[in-house]
Amino acid sequence: MARELPVRVVQDPSLGFSRLPSATPPPDLVVGFDLWGENGIRARMYGPALPTLPYERQIPLETTPGEVRLLTARLRRLWREEFVGLQPLDAQGRPAPGRPDFPYATLVDLTGEPRQEWWARCRS
Repeated sequence: MARELPVRVVQDPSLGFSRLPSATPPPDLVVGFDLWGENGIRARMYGPALPTLPYERQIPLETTPGEVRLLTARLRRLWREEFVGLQPLDAQGRPAPGRPDFPYATLVDLTGEPRQEWWARCRS
């Protein structure tokens, strides 16, 4: 039978991984999607990358929520395969010595990773 163990949290800077650390700057652009009407979808955008206006930008999209779900599933799959699943290899095609097997899936801080490696993956 399961029993609850006593736990005392001394420090939890991530708030249970529910927030980014305070040292992380906010994103330049935030895009959200809402249902619009019976079978439509609307994009809402805000952030410092957009010119300052007294209102949030909203635009109805000429697509359905189902089509957006299919495209986002494809994007998540590509992101996982092309970036998160990247395993650094040496010149002989073996796992690179001194590096984690899958650094973009296991490391929290990527500043120590070669910029040209991850930049090339994000641009392709």
